[in-house]
Amino acid sequence: MEMAVEQNSAAKTEFQTKMESVLNENDRLLKHALGVDIENIVVNDCMNVNCLTVDACEQCVTTESELKIDFIKKETYETLLK
Repeated sequence: MEMAVEQNSAAKTEFQTKMESVLNENDRLLKHALGVDIENIVVNDCMNVNCLTVDACEQCVTTESELKIDFIKKETYETLLK
């Protein structure tokens, strides 16, 4: 009877050790996954801030220019051709 109790106790201890190992590995993987998620959030947030800055600048700066019909007066043009 004592032998059965000792075997059961040893099996229980071995099971607890394996369970702790599995839980530790699970915690490690979870921390890694959370770290990757946090890194992705930070990178995406930085990209969004940069895009907002570019969009704001784009609204402030106009790239279109109007052509002026009388940019060079006819007399000046004729003088330049001589």
